[in-house]
Amino acid sequence: MTILSSIPYGVLSFLLLPLLLALFMFAFGFYLVRRRSIIGKSVWEEQIWRRDLLVWQVSTPESDSFPQLIQDIAQYWKPASVTLVFSIGIALLLFSVSWNVLSLLVTGTFTGLLEQNGNLITLGFVLFVILGYGCGTILGMWRVRRHGHDRMAFGDLRQRRLTDYRSIIFPCILIVLIAFIVILTLFTALYGGSTLHIQFVSGKSIDQPKSPWLLGAVPAFMLLSVGILEVCMTRVVVFSRIPIMVNPVIARRADDMLRAIEIGMLTGIEFFTLGTLMQVQFRLLVPLSSTSHTAILEIALTLTFLLGGLLVFFGISITGFFRGRLGGKVSGWIGR
Repeated sequence: MTILSSIPYGVLSFLLLPLLLALFMFAFGFYLVRRRSIIGKSVWEEQIWRRDLLVWQVSTPESDSFPQLIQDIAQYWKPASVTLVFSIGIALLLFSVSWNVLSLLVTGTFTGLLEQNGNLITLGFVLFVILGYGCGTILGMWRVRRHGHDRMAFGDLRQRRLTDYRSIIFPCILIVLIAFIVILTLFTALYGGSTLHIQFVSGKSIDQPKSPWLLGAVPAFMLLSVGILEVCMTRVVVFSRIPIMVNPVIARRADDMLRAIEIGMLTGIEFFTLGTLMQVQFRLLVPLSSTSHTAILEIALTLTFLLGGLLVFFGISITGFFRGRLGGKVSGWIGR
């Protein structure tokens, strides 16, 4: 108890949060494994699948098999959900262990590295979660595909593309935003102040000369994160069709629905991650602007802060509400 009381509250929270999240993901994963049915047990989830089936014209409420169809699709997709949850949990656990081991090796204490560089733990956390989410998505799709290996498979008359499930507008927005951050960082490095004022989780702060690796770490993580998620989406697109039902027309619609939902969730993670990293870069660049009288720089940093918050909200909206309707040639837009 004396050891814990000697650690600043903010540092302790950052150390325990990944571990607690990992335990929560494992508990939720075991709950999904043990759950037999969603009908009558998870009203909100049942309503979500019901709406998806209607929007994608997989079935209609008048059909006698509609309730059973909801259950079949939910159960068929269960391996993907379970794999994704466990993968994120494992990623969080690995992050917690590797961070503490690295801190112990570098500083001799579990909290030393966090007290020296608070931004580093944020970047590491984001990277591990993205890797866990990406690996969980690919492994989950593979498990779903194996689950239906004994059923008759079917193909397509043409090769599927990412634009079938997501409008080209979204990657264009990502490119523009990353280019904006890169240009802003370069502009700040040239015309901003010469000293970085870094505030740590422990409440301590230091001033140190600006350096390329400090200023360029966040843009590099943006490119890496988006690249990983785009590769994952490409893999989701090229996976062979999932034979959920015997009727090939209905099965194709159900397959497109599940594929589009997965791509939509990955796109939401992209925007959420980009918004989070923009907030990190904002906190890093603001002290440089305070020593400069460049009005353009101050306006650009204010815009970065606002865009970061907007992207976080937009990412959550895409993941939770769009349900894969992101303007693709097959998926279309939400509400249409």
